[in-house]
Amino acid sequence: MANFSDLLQRPNDTLASLRSGRHIRLRRRDAEDIVVTTASRHEQEREVVKAAIEVLAYLAEADPVAAGKIAAHAFPWLRLLPDEDLDAFLDEFLGILRAGLDLDNFGPVWQLIIEWKHTAEVHADPELVAILKQPAEDHGTVPEPVVGK
Repeated sequence: MANFSDLLQRPNDTLASLRSGRHIRLRRRDAEDIVVTTASRHEQEREVVKAAIEVLAYLAEADPVAAGKIAAHAFPWLRLLPDEDLDAFLDEFLGILRAGLDLDNFGPVWQLIIEWKHTAEVHADPELVAILKQPAEDHGTVPEPVVGK
């Protein structure tokens, strides 16, 4: 770990640790830290993630029950979901993982996990589930908003 100012004041010294194949976490006072790595290290990490995604995808196809157990080990809150939601989570999770790898952006995977975790929170509260399962009342068409007045 180094300070961002170290990179600005002594770039060669600060980046020297990249030669060992590691990354550098740069602390910033008023912003999120930055991680710097080499392109080859980044590609190695991508290949490892790709292999893990493919192994999980193969397992999900070959043995959905085992895949569900592995997912529930990683995300214990999955145990609160009904079986059909667990299947939907696994399908979405694998699809978004693959998309994230393709785009080199795993932000959508994080968002998906948060959304499904909130769904599990709902299923953990029987009163809330009962309320949400009540028939919804239709209040008719919503009028178009008036713009420019």
